[in-house]
Amino acid sequence: MLASTLARSLQRLTIRVAAATQPSLRPSLTTTAASSRLLPAASLQQTPSFVAQSSAPLARGFHTTTPLCKKLRGRKHKVHLRFQRRVIVTKMPASGYTTKALPCTKTGGRDLVTGRVVNHRRAGGNKVKFRMVDMHRIGPTEGEPLQEKVMSIHYDPLRSAKIALVAGGDKKRFILATCNMKAGDIINTSGHIPRIPVKAYEGDAYPLGALPVGTVVCCVERYPGDGGKVVRAAGTSTTILRRVAGGDVIVQLPSRREMRVSERCVAVVGRVSNPDHDKLTRGSPQASRWLGYRPKSGWRQKKTGYHGRKLRRPKPARVYDAPPVRAYSVHQLNL
Repeated sequence: MLASTLARSLQRLTIRVAAATQPSLRPSLTTTAASSRLLPAASLQQTPSFVAQSSAPLARGFHTTTPLCKKLRGRKHKVHLRFQRRVIVTKMPASGYTTKALPCTKTGGRDLVTGRVVNHRRAGGNKVKFRMVDMHRIGPTEGEPLQEKVMSIHYDPLRSAKIALVAGGDKKRFILATCNMKAGDIINTSGHIPRIPVKAYEGDAYPLGALPVGTVVCCVERYPGDGGKVVRAAGTSTTILRRVAGGDVIVQLPSRREMRVSERCVAVVGRVSNPDHDKLTRGSPQASRWLGYRPKSGWRQKKTGYHGRKLRRPKPARVYDAPPVRAYSVHQLNL
């Protein structure tokens, strides 16, 4: 009996190797549609709505928390494994920017390219609309700063912080609101770095080289003109620690990690709005489902630190000297 089992296993292995080397020997799903474990040919020709049509080869979508995923987090799989988008805007305005709430479609935790589930805790939730928030606070490099008036403060369902509708000249836009920002305030935006540090107020945007050491800022750029990328969550802020040679500034992130950026990077003075966001309790599991979160598995438990912790040397400052060159692939989605 053992000999027959080994013979059958060797025969299956030989067939698999031959099918892998010769595509003509691979079994076809359309010829065995009568089997209950295979799909019919009609269903194989239909492309799901969440699968992107692209000429590039499709990479597999792995679960983002498994050890296998952590091993495969290289440059080849990084685009497909890191799941960042929660919604897809279905109707973009022809003008390029608008203050209207745009309809959007939720991804449901699926990868935009492969259509596989990569985030098992994302599904359902109430319908939300997308609001275009301008993270670029670009002001004149010479002369008087750009002045804008805060019209109103709004709630954004796709972010933890509040957003502010500001108007200057004949343009209106949404920006991130700070803690003490209210309707009727006048905020300044400038790109000039004077010899003496300026006296900025909350909500103003200046380059890091124009602000004094010890200023509390948020929505900091990593590269000049790149727009605010870090310190954008509700209630977060960073502090300007010191200036270094070469025209760079050292800022301390909320994680106590230091970051070295150019003095021409623009930051917003103050702290991001909604500081009590982390203190709110949902109250019931159904409230999490309203927000679009599925329940946990219950196996993973957070460490309490009862047995102490390791004292590690702080990491060196992260340097952002030049933006990386990345090749982006454009995918056409059928929604």
